[in-house]
Amino acid sequence: FRSRPPLNSLYKSFSSFQKASKQVQELSQDAAVAHYNLGVMYMKQAAYSEAANEFEYALTLNPSSPSTHYNLAVIYETYLKYPDRAIRHYEAYVRLLPQARDAKDVEYRLYRLRMNREKGVGKDLSRNSLD
Repeated sequence: FRSRPPLNSLYKSFSSFQKASKQVQELSQDAAVAHYNLGVMYMKQAAYSEAANEFEYALTLNPSSPSTHYNLAVIYETYLKYPDRAIRHYEAYVRLLPQARDAKDVEYRLYRLRMNREKGVGKDLSRNSLD
């Protein structure tokens, strides 16, 4: 027969777990901000692949950051030429911040990217056989 731990002991353990969980969340937020800031620094240096990597990592820590999604969308659209990724991040930006001052501009960018995708603009046609 095993005895149960005293209720007071369980409460203290749960309380300690809650405190530790909160600290982990705070550290994750701090790390997300640090990786976001690294991404901004890489953007300023025109190191767009590195910036994208930092922003992507920041999103693993904080997927609800509109500015991180926006910066990734701009990088993928303008510099790295990954329109599907740009669309995904512009959509996330608008979903997270629907009342943004630049929402109409972002909607237009999304429209243009989708239209180009439908027309096949930017697709690699060299792999298609014309035989």
